[in-house]
Amino acid sequence: MRAVACTLTLALLVCNASLSAQTSLVEPGARVRVTAPDFGFVEQVGTYEGVRRGMLVVIADSTISFPLAAVYRIEVQRRRGHPWRGAGIGFLGGAVLGAVIGPTLGGDLTEGDKRIIAAGGLGLVGSLVGIGVGSSIKTERWETMMLDQLRVSAVPRCGARYVFGLSVAF
Repeated sequence: MRAVACTLTLALLVCNASLSAQTSLVEPGARVRVTAPDFGFVEQVGTYEGVRRGMLVVIADSTISFPLAAVYRIEVQRRRGHPWRGAGIGFLGGAVLGAVIGPTLGGDLTEGDKRIIAAGGLGLVGSLVGIGVGSSIKTERWETMMLDQLRVSAVPRCGARYVFGLSVAF
């Protein structure tokens, strides 16, 4: 029994280190995907309203409430832009264009110097344009959220009177 307890403690510590980067906060109004198989919902998408009296409240076509113990997974939609990727692509595009048209510039500089100056200048302009374009292009990803606390509760289930659920978040 002692070996089982030590193994379980070690496993929890290892899992805690890998999960600590995840946040457990979901803002009301966020788009969420809820999986509660005992209620027939697999990846039900809706708007998160909050937790009231041990029930997770989500608005989809109508307001849906799930007992927290019956919720298998909550995922929240994150949308973000890509300014650094845009800056990199813009810099490369501007630098290549500058290197190509650099020798056509007038002045007393050598052809190599003209290429370097034009590539640097157009690369800088391209990166600024790329930051704007990359910031405006949004992509989405679903992030699994951790449930906030230890919960023990009775959940009604088809074919049985009640099923006791235990969930642990760390």
